[in-house]
This record gives sequence, structure tokens and C-alpha cells, in this order.
Amino acid sequence: MQHISVLIVENDHLQSANLKQQLEQLDYRVSDSVTTGEDALLSVQDEKPDIVFMDIDLDGQMDGIETANRIQELYEIPIVYLSQFDDVRTYRNATRKIRAQYVPKPASPIGILNALDTLLTEEMEKPQPEPSKINDRIFVKNGNGHYAVYIKDIIYIEANREVSVIYHTESDKPSTVGLNLGNLELKLKPFDFLARCSRYHIVNLTRVKRIKDKMVANPATGKETMKKVVEVDDHTIVISDKYKSQITGRFYMH
Repeated sequence: MQHISVLIVENDHLQSANLKQQLEQLDYRVSDSVTTGEDALLSVQDEKPDIVFMDIDLDGQMDGIETANRIQELYEIPIVYLSQFDDVRTYRNATRKIRAQYVPKPASPIGILNALDTLLTEEMEKPQPEPSKINDRIFVKNGNGHYAVYIKDIIYIEANREVSVIYHTESDKPSTVGLNLGNLELKLKPFDFLARCSRYHIVNLTRVKRIKDKMVANPATGKETMKKVVEVDDHTIVISDKYKSQITGRFYMH
């Protein structure tokens, strides 16, 4: 089993040696012992210890609190403070910004164990970040399984009541997703090359070949009016007045 490594930052050599002996007796590995904050930062960079025991009153320009804050900012390593100061103000200043325990000097085995147990328990209970999702594709149901439609391959998407129909370059047949166009649009929001052009359509702007005016018949009345349309590959899609400036504004129009 790999031993937990500890960095000791203590300017009193006798106390440093005593602490090292106690930690090794408790089965911890001391990776390094230094006396200044500057050396502590270098040691953390090189050794990557699991825990740092930090004296508050150090040699050098940085005190223990400043050094500990810097270590947590850069490496998020737990800190155990060591100090002869036992007043409330010092304790609050030391633990205000970072996750840390506090052991009065001279450190006792019980004090060391309690501090380490608390820190390691907190570390194990800390919420772990969720793994990032692979978001360059949509999986579409097909029989008993799902197959991938890559976002970059989408030509356009069409609303069909409570589902959305995706036209893409990987197949002559469109794919159907069980989301209405509004909800699918929210999921595709990070991909700004996919733009809403009407109540019923989202188009891939990178596949636009032409934007032009065209006489279009109203499906309800049959009356023709002049509309802006966008040609995406071999498909012609009407741009509604609501989205016209949003679509044309994405291109250099001369």
C-alpha cells in the first residue's frame, strides 16, 4: 500500500525532527522538510505531497498562512497548521480561506492523528466532479440500439409535432429524435453554427450556399408572397421575418 506523503514546513529544526519521527511512526512518509514559504512552494511543485504540515511563524518573507493559501490556490493540498499561538484570532485567520486543521505545538501523536483523520475524511467525502460528456454527437434510436449523428454533419432540423427530424450527410434518410424543436435547440445551444431560422427549422450555417428572395406560397391560403430563403446543400428553407436579421447577420452580406 502506498504511504501518504507529508511535507513539513517548520523553522524550528528540533520540532521538525520530532514531527518527522512521529509521522513516520504513524506510517506516514515525509517527502521533505523545509523552513521557508518559498522553499515550501518549490517542494510542493517537485514532490506533490498529499498533506502539508505548516508552521505559521516561518523564516523568509512569507508566513505560514500566506504560504498555505498559495499552496491551496495552486494545488488544493490539505493543510495542517502548527503554531504556539492558541488564540481564536490566529486560528480564524489561518482557516478562513482554506480547508485546514490546526494542531498546537508541541504536536502530540493524538493531535496529529485527529487532524489527519479529519482532513482525509473530508477529502474522501468531497463531491467528485462528474465526467465531462462527449457532446460532438447525438445518439438516435434505431431498432434495439442507438447510432450517432455527428453535430457537424447536420444539414438542418425540422419540427414534426413533438419530435424533431434531423437531415444529415451520413444518410439519405433523416433521423428522428424524441424531443420537440425547442428542447433540442436548448441542447444544441453550445453549437452556434446551428441557428433557428423559423418556427419549424434549425439550419447548419456552415452548409449555407445561398440566401435569396423567392416567391413562396402560404400553405393555408395558397397566396404567394416574397420571402427570404436559405439554400442548405440541396434544400431550400424559408427564413421567417422573426429570424431574418439573426441569420443574415451571421454572414458578410455585400
